[in-house]
Amino acid sequence: MTLGISAAHAQALEAARSSAEILWDRYGVPHIYAPDDTSAMRALGYAQMTNHAEQVLLNIASARGEYAAFFGPGAGDRNVESDIDVITNDIPARARRWLKSGGSEQRALLKAFTQGANDWAQRNRATLDPAIARVLPVRESDALALYQLAIHYSFMGARGYANAAAWKKGKAVAGLSSGQFGSNAYAVSPARSATGEPMLVGNPHIDLGASGPQSSNGFPLARKGLFQWMEAHIVVGDAKNPGPNFTGVSFVGVPVLAIGFNDHLGWSHTVNAAQNVDVYDIALRDEQYRFGDRRLKLKERPAGVTVCAFGGSSCVQKDFTVAYSVHGPVIARRADGHALAMRVAGLDTDRPVLQYWRMAAASNLKSFEKAFSMLQMPYFNLVYADRSGRLLYVDGGVRPVRSSGDYDSHRGVLDGSDPRQLWTRTVPYARLPRVLDPAGGFIQNSNDSPWTSTFPAALRKADYPAWLTFDLMDLRPQQSAMALIAKPKLSAADMLASKQSTHMVLADRWLPDLFEIARQAENTELKEAVEVLSRWDRKADAESRGAVLFDRFREAYVNSSAPTPNSTPTTPPSLFAVPYDPSRPLETPVGIGDRSGALNALVHAVRALRAEGRALDVPWGEMHRVVLTQRDETYRNPRIVGEAPSSGSMDAYGGLRLVKYTPRDEQGVARANAGEGWTQFVTFGSNGARGEVLLVYGNATRPGSPHVADQLPFFTEKRLRPSWRTRDEVEANTIRRERL
Repeated sequence: MTLGISAAHAQALEAARSSAEILWDRYGVPHIYAPDDTSAMRALGYAQMTNHAEQVLLNIASARGEYAAFFGPGAGDRNVESDIDVITNDIPARARRWLKSGGSEQRALLKAFTQGANDWAQRNRATLDPAIARVLPVRESDALALYQLAIHYSFMGARGYANAAAWKKGKAVAGLSSGQFGSNAYAVSPARSATGEPMLVGNPHIDLGASGPQSSNGFPLARKGLFQWMEAHIVVGDAKNPGPNFTGVSFVGVPVLAIGFNDHLGWSHTVNAAQNVDVYDIALRDEQYRFGDRRLKLKERPAGVTVCAFGGSSCVQKDFTVAYSVHGPVIARRADGHALAMRVAGLDTDRPVLQYWRMAAASNLKSFEKAFSMLQMPYFNLVYADRSGRLLYVDGGVRPVRSSGDYDSHRGVLDGSDPRQLWTRTVPYARLPRVLDPAGGFIQNSNDSPWTSTFPAALRKADYPAWLTFDLMDLRPQQSAMALIAKPKLSAADMLASKQSTHMVLADRWLPDLFEIARQAENTELKEAVEVLSRWDRKADAESRGAVLFDRFREAYVNSSAPTPNSTPTTPPSLFAVPYDPSRPLETPVGIGDRSGALNALVHAVRALRAEGRALDVPWGEMHRVVLTQRDETYRNPRIVGEAPSSGSMDAYGGLRLVKYTPRDEQGVARANAGEGWTQFVTFGSNGARGEVLLVYGNATRPGSPHVADQLPFFTEKRLRPSWRTRDEVEANTIRRERL
């Protein structure tokens, strides 16, 4: 299959084969023009190394389980722990198996991508620090190992590892954590568009990775920068008269075109709540455990990792044994004789590169869904729109078929002795929650459940197993849906204003009650707080005055009933007068649930700010900053290359412009470390797709690159930049070109 051209055209091009060309624009985006698929993939590998060589190789070292061999044990042996985890979960060996089982078409794409990466390294090895260059050459299986580490064992595995950490402390389930992942995506049909043109917004939220604030001047620890996006534009065929051409992003080191659009269609993903990684408690005696009415012995295999001083000297081999139960590998043990085994769904999804290449090549809903339904991506929601006006939402992923129970009953550590808890089948694509062309003319997802993906609702929870997913619409997706419902026709300006909204829905739900009870109290501090919050615009824009006070109030209020402020995606239900009600998804939760606790929290917030020498109406951007960093040629010593006041708040507040922050420093300032990264806004017209995009932390991480902070001004000004897609647009903005 060739991206954007017919099979006959592809054969003709193959007969008159020419080299690929890369035109680099002024934001460091490669525009790849290639005669065929493999030439395009080779150019993509070359381009990723051009912009991210060090980061690609560090990610590969992590995915091979060899980080400690190349770069030392790391602080607290964290590199060693990462390598042991990778080897315990058999990631490198499985990647080699996938390389064979994934078929010849995918193998050709991986071979080309790897060749392009190694071609760059052969020409430019001298620009790499020798310690990093030792990871070379890139292998064909590396991308598949890196894909597993990022998707199966990071996105999916986050819940399992959180439960494992809680289990080590004797708890049965970890608290829900917003972590580093989230996303917004929505699309409108021609009937709801002011111009009659379908529109699509995609906005995944991941950490700022290698370019965000750094905690140390030393060498990065394993897995740092694992989720670094890189934008690329790929045209396969005749560059003067191209067929559909693709713009989108992939993780560096992985040739999976994860999110993007061509002239016919586009898609985005959002993190869903698929419970496809389970952990099982098993009680051991002489390395045996009970499973039903039987006693089984753990299976074992020898394993090991190499640990060297930085750069590869003074190495020692750290041998260990990987034990397996019927559930999966043992990932933790306790002194009381209990062990924890982990089971991961989707370990047979061996063709992800092929699936996404076919999705990028699709020209209509039928061809796209044929590719997407391969289910080689075991996680994520899908939000899709196309030029003909079709809309599609799928609560996707590889989902275990459970024998009983509801969603919450499988959220924590499971009983490994109960055979009913061991799943062996997964939900077929046809049984996943799916919405096609809804009556309301829009679809949306901001990490809420599928039942609220459109209004009026197109799915009924009762039609699906109780264990399949959760039932919650948090404040952020509520704002998304309310913006899409607000007008009968939506313009591009409406869509962009919604995407950039920092409005705190939580303030709407709490302030009326808070004002009422605060005014009843005879307290000067409360009176001053009410005056500030009454004048506040209820936004988290950089210049917003009152948002910091509200943030400190919420933190103190939540802390009165929960141990860690801002650690959950939803504020504890007890703190609302009316908790979330699935029958009123756009109106609840609402009201102050603990009136006395709220008053105490507001007083605490006032005193805390004054103790720091801050005004109660200190601007949000004075206390919340975006800081982008770049490392030197040894990939150490990060220095700040971009800094600006931040606009955007955390999950709990309900703003669509999501920014998560580090803990406050001694001056009370927090720095963005996750959230806004890639944004795409696409309009599908009669002549193809028009796009506006942004990658907040820039399209490169290499030392000395000018493309780390060059897009930050757009973010500060709440704007996107144009996506240049026609040859004339690209030529007009080209600063350098290469022919491979």
